[in-house]
Amino acid sequence: MDYRILGGFPRWRYEKLGIPLSRLICRPWPALYNKLRQNLHANFLPRCSDSRFLAKWVSRRGDLARYVNCYATAYRWLFPALAHAPHILILERGSAHPEEISQKVSRGFQEAGLRSPAGLCAFSEEAKAGLHAHFVVAGSQMIFDSYKNRSTPPERILKIPYGVDVDAFPLVQRPDREGPVRLALVGILGVRKDLVS
Repeated sequence: MDYRILGGFPRWRYEKLGIPLSRLICRPWPALYNKLRQNLHANFLPRCSDSRFLAKWVSRRGDLARYVNCYATAYRWLFPALAHAPHILILERGSAHPEEISQKVSRGFQEAGLRSPAGLCAFSEEAKAGLHAHFVVAGSQMIFDSYKNRSTPPERILKIPYGVDVDAFPLVQRPDREGPVRLALVGILGVRKDLVS
């Protein structure tokens, strides 16, 4: 299968994931600028919208494949820009529908006795941009239900559950031991992940 990955991070980051560099075209400048700004504690400098930059760069390319898969918030700008182009737009989601996230974040702030943060309107922009997607790839049943409950036809939602390669991570019997159980979490727990229910 012929494919290309257009990315907004440095090449080494993709290489560490096993992505062949021959398949990769990167424009990492905004992400690097933001990281440098953060490391230098230079908050007086404006933050660059790396996802907006990435979307603009990708949408202007004349060599895009028929299928365009987006797994980042860049779809907020990319999909409207490609809405009338002859591409099949695929939105890959690792979180619930943006409207649902906004509601959960607002509820969490209210329950904590705080005012909802500014910027929740960005979720409505994301939701509108997502309407341009021909398909949504959901990584879990929760994400599938979130989109289905927001009027995305179920036949346009592809559920591809997250998984673990059991050959790479075999079950190992270990002796019982005293002391606390330690768990590691790679990800985020919070109201947007529906932790409360």
